[in-house]
Amino acid sequence: MVSMKNKVIIASSFGMALEWYDFFTYSYVATIIAPLFFPSINPIASLLAVYVTFFIGFLGRPLGGIVFGYLGDKLGRRYSLIFTILLTGFSVFFIGLLPTYYQIGILAPILLALLRFLDGVALGGEWGGAFSLTSEYVNPNRRGLYSGILQSTVSIASLLVTGLILLITILIGVKGFDVIGWRIVFMSGLLIAIIGLIIRLRIEDSPVFRKLQGEGKISKNPLSEAIKNYWKPLLTGLLIVGIINGAWYYTNFAYSISYATTIAKNFITPMLHYKQLILPYLSRQ
Repeated sequence: MVSMKNKVIIASSFGMALEWYDFFTYSYVATIIAPLFFPSINPIASLLAVYVTFFIGFLGRPLGGIVFGYLGDKLGRRYSLIFTILLTGFSVFFIGLLPTYYQIGILAPILLALLRFLDGVALGGEWGGAFSLTSEYVNPNRRGLYSGILQSTVSIASLLVTGLILLITILIGVKGFDVIGWRIVFMSGLLIAIIGLIIRLRIEDSPVFRKLQGEGKISKNPLSEAIKNYWKPLLTGLLIVGIINGAWYYTNFAYSISYATTIAKNFITPMLHYKQLILPYLSRQ
């Protein structure tokens, strides 16, 4: 019999993994979808346009944190997290179904940007909600451990996306992946969402929240109280996590994939060709 605490941890982990699933998928297939949604004579311009839509997802995260954080504090984490996982699941699914620029014109990148924004809103609510629900269920002395378990889902999502891309590429080839495979990866995110939703429908709100609710101590305006009483930690977290860590991590992670498959490839290939031409000459010397 799985305890409610373990169900909460599993449910939170599924949601967290799904949230990052879309972000990693978008990073990995950026060079593929760039010419499909942002065609240009200059491929670098197309790639930069893809990263603009990637950035749009981050614009939605603060809004998601505010909206779903407010709902979580007022109605309960469980209801908030049900909405976030549904929003993410459908956002990532419909990205896989989107027609390209060649099919519907400028509407294609607009819809892509909209779905990226909605996914960012969902992630903003999921991140804080999942950590809050888990922290309220576990022993205060073990919150660091269980928060680390949730954080590890970031790497799990990366491995999952990488493995799925490899499997699909083996089955249908590189050209097949460029045509339909990348869509399969996006649409597969809906399966994770369904599994996570089923688990979340079977969990209860934390004892901490239910106790406050029973005593009528639920905050009337949690957002204003958080800003008034915790504005220093909020600004510190925004600076350290949002700007320093976030900017470094995503620049290093997201761009490195595209760099290796475009710019570096275009630079190294001529060098290898030159090496093949010059080596026979040098061997005769």
